[in-house]
Amino acid sequence: MPDPSRDIRQTLIESDQEYRNLFEEHVRCETKLQQLVQKSYWKVEDMDEEVALKRFRLYLKDMMALIVARHQHGFGDH
Repeated sequence: MPDPSRDIRQTLIESDQEYRNLFEEHVRCETKLQQLVQKSYWKVEDMDEEVALKRFRLYLKDMMALIVARHQHGFGDH
């Protein structure tokens, strides 16, 4: 069964600059987190960076969800 919110997210990536910027930053955070996880030895700074990246990634996800909700409810223009 198709996921309508997935279709909306893809449309927003293609058409909404704000959403696309948030999405790209979210991908960068995800990549950086994956690089941290692959380290065999962590310094205290790595742990602090992990927490900061996870918080920022969550913030970005929340902001993207707000844009999706706004789009779903017909408030596509800011």
